[in-house]
Amino acid sequence: MNLKAPYAGLRDNLLLTKTGEVWAYYRVRSESISTANYDAKEESKKRMRYF
Repeated sequence: MNLKAPYAGLRDNLLLTKTGEVWAYYRVRSESISTANYDAKEESKKRMRYF
């Protein structure tokens, strides 16, 4: 069986699909936040908004 790659190209953190779409991917550090800690949840949301 010969499988083909589902993408047309890769460069740094960018992936070009065969349909012409460009996707960017990033590594994000994991973080544990208690669901009861409202302030920590809101601060995490604020930081992630920039991605």
